[in-house]
Amino acid sequence: MILQTLKDDLEEKPEPLKNVEVYKRESAAHLKSIKNVLTASERKVQSGALDNGLKYKIYSAETSDDMAYGTFVMNFGTQDTMQNQKQVIEFVSYLMARGTKDQSLQDIADRGIEANGEFLIFPDENSIEVKVSADHDKFLDYFAYVLDVIQKPLFDKEQFDLVKTRSLNQIKKDNKSPDMVAQGKINELSNHYSKGDLRYKQSPSLLEKQVKAVSLKKVRDFYKNNVSASQGEIVLTGKFDHEQAKQILQNKLSHWSSHNEFRLIENDYVPVTAQSHYLFAEPREFGAYKSFIDIPLSKQSEDTPAMWVMSYILGESQLSSRLGKELREKNALVYAFGFGLDLNQVNEAGRIAIEANYTAGNGKLISQAIHKVLNDVLKNGVTEQEVEFAKAALLQQDATRYEIDLAMHDLFAKQLKFNQDMKYQIDKTQQLAKVTKADVDAVIKKYIKLDQFVEVMADQYGKMEK
Repeated sequence: MILQTLKDDLEEKPEPLKNVEVYKRESAAHLKSIKNVLTASERKVQSGALDNGLKYKIYSAETSDDMAYGTFVMNFGTQDTMQNQKQVIEFVSYLMARGTKDQSLQDIADRGIEANGEFLIFPDENSIEVKVSADHDKFLDYFAYVLDVIQKPLFDKEQFDLVKTRSLNQIKKDNKSPDMVAQGKINELSNHYSKGDLRYKQSPSLLEKQVKAVSLKKVRDFYKNNVSASQGEIVLTGKFDHEQAKQILQNKLSHWSSHNEFRLIENDYVPVTAQSHYLFAEPREFGAYKSFIDIPLSKQSEDTPAMWVMSYILGESQLSSRLGKELREKNALVYAFGFGLDLNQVNEAGRIAIEANYTAGNGKLISQAIHKVLNDVLKNGVTEQEVEFAKAALLQQDATRYEIDLAMHDLFAKQLKFNQDMKYQIDKTQQLAKVTKADVDAVIKKYIKLDQFVEVMADQYGKMEK
């Protein structure tokens, strides 16, 4: 039975492919636009570093929403020194924004309202990222205020107990739903690390145990010994005084230092033998399908541009991709699906992943359809028309994205973290434009290894695991 929403949506059809030469002209135009935008943006950036090592970029831009933005990343530790610290880092990140000795949680909220601003703090492996936004004319004062808040967190007992209770309640919520059951199995099959490693995927029972083990003393000690500006990066974007911004960085952050060693933590490539699991989950309208193939590839690899093109052809579009046509247009098996190519920045390790929600009971039909697409592309490759279409679409995405100042802000943050520049970015787009059908066919055979294809389905008709 097809849901009515799916029936309605299936009336939408993919556009027919154009002539190859049309796509080549479109790609050339997008390439020119990308180079012009990136080159012009680089001229509006001031870069530097404070005495303690903090790297910064200040980007002058009149944003479309008339807001200014800041991204501050604090890096700390190594794979070894961060053992058993995952939950502590999450608590630190949350509590850094919940008050200081002089500023209550309400005071912080009121200050944000005055500036039409906010700041959010996220943990990311062995980093903590602070994102700040406010009106252009109020941004620098507000940003300086946020820096004061995160350097003097109170780590209040009441707030600590509150976040701990919320975390434990969240762990117990929906852990038998199809999506959670399928994801739990995927995590189990991906666990190549020790239980204390930041990359280890915890089961709900282990996660509950680790959250319970976090103490307020551990949170305070971790912050004191690890969190500082000296291993970090800052990007500021907006219409404000650059010299004043640099003075704020100097006054607020140049002396906030630690001797904590930092090394980027990324996944390792560990191939998994092909397997398929159909698991029992609580009765829901939809079941969950998740699958992956791990691949020895990073964002720096020679084959990466061709892999991005392959990814677009296989699954980027809900309508025109190979999977879109098979799962939706031809067989109406799913309302929506996801296809992702996730690559490390440095380590030669990545993952091709496919996800879908399906009408409960149809898990094996989803699997058969996906295997059909993968086997066909392995046997017959792709067409030149598909390759040129994908390249034009990917370059158009970049050209459109780089017109948005906030996207440029995020690009500058990535450049600081990985020591890249605009030449690197322009070179990557030019490499993408040069990808051929032969390149894509080659990476398909090299990286789509069905003897390493792992898939999990979960719904009320699956098998209960012991």
